[in-house]
Amino acid sequence: MLGLLFADAIERHADALSTALVHKLQTSERTPSFRQVPVDELRGDIFELYQHLTEWLATKTEGDVRQRQHRLGAFRAKQHIPIEEFLWAIILSKRNILEHMESEIESTTVYKLIVEVDFVRTLDEFFDRAIYHALCGYTQQLKSSAALRKAS
Repeated sequence: MLGLLFADAIERHADALSTALVHKLQTSERTPSFRQVPVDELRGDIFELYQHLTEWLATKTEGDVRQRQHRLGAFRAKQHIPIEEFLWAIILSKRNILEHMESEIESTTVYKLIVEVDFVRTLDEFFDRAIYHALCGYTQQLKSSAALRKAS
């Protein structure tokens, strides 16, 4: 996959990108509940994804994505982060990568454009799966919590 060259560039800037996304999450009008999430916790989750982006895009299976996102979805549900804010946070994570890519890389040749399109397609596929599995984990947690409340 040619586009993984971009993933490597993202990994090299994972620290700064993580910091930037935490700032966006804590200041966005669409994610006010994330102001309650400890910065170190939030930054750690983001950094883990960005630091290993090539692995997530190229070698991780559907099961790997499902496991991570179910865990994250359930965790955000336990934190009472509204689902719309949680999903917006995932979307912001992808946008953060794309904004960095646009600012750092000038596509002046057809080859660079092809590589860029390949990367964006791969990134979109990953984040689409991430959103789906995060939503599954989130709703599963809500159902489990509701069942526990009903039983008691």
